[in-house]
Formats: sequence, C-alpha cells, structure tokens
Amino acid sequence: KTENNKVSKGTVKPPPKPKVTSNSQPPRKRVPPKSNTIKPKPKYRGPEPLKQNLDSLETYDSIIETFGEGEYKKLFSKAESSIRSIRAQAVSAVRTIGDIKETRVKYIFDLHTKYSMAVVCFIFVFIGAPMGAIVRKGGFGYPILISIVFFILFIVLTIFCKKIAESFVLDPVLAAWVPGIVLFPIGLILTVKAMNDSKLLEPERFVNTIKKWIEKKKSA
Repeated sequence: KTENNKVSKGTVKPPPKPKVTSNSQPPRKRVPPKSNTIKPKPKYRGPEPLKQNLDSLETYDSIIETFGEGEYKKLFSKAESSIRSIRAQAVSAVRTIGDIKETRVKYIFDLHTKYSMAVVCFIFVFIGAPMGAIVRKGGFGYPILISIVFFILFIVLTIFCKKIAESFVLDPVLAAWVPGIVLFPIGLILTVKAMNDSKLLEPERFVNTIKKWIEKKKSA
C-alpha cells in the first residue's frame, strides 16, 4: 500500500537495466549505404586578378609615346647594343664561310694540279723534241731558249689560273687544267711540223716575213 501510494503521488520508477552476459555482443550501428554519385569539387576561389585601367592606344600616334623618357632611352640603348652584336656575328659568319670556300678551292686546285702536271710533262716532250728537228741553226742555245719561253708561259698560266680560282672567277678543276689545254695545241702543231720537215722557227724566215709586211705597208 505504501508503494502504491508513492506511485499515485507522481513518482516514476526507472526502467529495468538489461542484463549483460559474457556471451552477449553490443548492438551494431547501422551504416548508411554509399551512394555512387560523385560530389562536385568546390571551385577555387583565389584572389581576384588586379584590374588596371589603361589608356587606349588610339590616343597615341606611335607606341614610342607610351614609354617614359627614361625607358625610351634605355630601350634605344639596348636595341643599339643588340644590333651591334648581331651585325658582328653576321660579319664573322660571312668571313668564316669565305675562308671555308677559299680553303676548299685551294684543296681542289692542288689535287687536280698534281694530275695536270703529269700530263703537262708529256706535252713538253712533244714541244721540246720537235724543236731540235725544226730549229737547225744556232746549235743547242736557240732551242733551249724557246723551251724556256714555253716553260715560263706554263708557270705564268699556272699562277694566273690559281689566283682566278681563289677569287671564285673560274672553277678550280678547269683552272688546274688550263695550262695543259693551252700547251697541248702548241705541242701538236710543232710535232706535225717536225714530221713534215718544216722550216718553222728559222730566224731568216721571220726576218723576210717582217720585211715583206713593212714593204706592203709602205706601198699601201
């Protein structure tokens, strides 16, 4: 009766505690299922770019007017220095190319000169041998003198052709063979004249030819 009186007066009994045994496990929490939808990444909100109000270029006559006086002078000095350096590089490159070309021409000329010298030796045989048969007066001195003239002609032609080849006027291959090309017809003509027993280089014949030419000029 006393307990019933207490309940009736407004007191509430606490709920009974569940009995925990050694084999019993604590209740598991329910995990919500993962959704397949990918959440969008939040957009990067960095500092906003600086905004600068610039004057329109239409108000200036040229771009140079947009620079200050100090900047204008600095830019011109930098431009002049860069132009000078580029010009110096171009000049050195042109000189280097010219030296390479000149060296190449020298090598080609020297290479073909070695072959042309061998051919010219045979040509001098066809020049010197007929001289002894054609020139019958004056002993050995007169033929040797004429042979020296032909040899000097060969040396002059060789030096001249080398110079014009190095000046890029004539091809170096052709320049190396020009002396032989010039002397070959002379040797051929002298050989033919010697085979025909021609009196070609006699001094009396030259003197008579000159006298006849002078007499024709006087009569005319």
